[in-house]
Amino acid sequence: MTSEFLDVFPQGVDFSVFDHFGRAKFFLEQAVRLQNDDDWKVFSWCINSSIYSCRAIKEVIENYVEDPTTPQGRWHDFDAVYFEKVRHVEMIGSYRVQDFHRSAISFVPNFTAQHGAVKIKTSKQFGSEAEASIDSAGKVSETKKRNASIKFDRPIFISSGNITLENNSTMPVQNMVQEYLEDLYKLVSARAQSHPWDSLAM
Repeated sequence: MTSEFLDVFPQGVDFSVFDHFGRAKFFLEQAVRLQNDDDWKVFSWCINSSIYSCRAIKEVIENYVEDPTTPQGRWHDFDAVYFEKVRHVEMIGSYRVQDFHRSAISFVPNFTAQHGAVKIKTSKQFGSEAEASIDSAGKVSETKKRNASIKFDRPIFISSGNITLENNSTMPVQNMVQEYLEDLYKLVSARAQSHPWDSLAM
């Protein structure tokens, strides 16, 4: 393969990270515009597309560094910094799993939903019971009595345009994606400096 061919056709981990970041930002911007126009269906599609590329960045880097033929380099410490410095990494990962593999997530005004399996166990003790619910604000409540347990499988709770975070607070889903990309931008732009990151500044 000639160097001229490589110059014409972008490839490699740096380009993949840059391109997915551009996609994530593009779809987030479209989602915000569409929500302002009350187009909730396509807002949901754009949010989902943005989150897919948000997660793809992590997976592209992961596959690259796990390849035994890849020499040690600037991407190999990414995971440690990613989990320390980027907000909402668990939510982004769980969201993609739920929407892509299990059930489509869609935001609708005055609609509340929980995505992900819930396992409830009670004991043989008299009065053992467990209950989980989500209110119209997106807050999750659990009631457990006498050795009962509730286990969620990478849950996603939504209400209207809001998503429930790990600490049971809620925020507009586009704000969560925005914060994730703001933090991620600092990490990836410093490692793939051959690309024009100024064009994607958050």
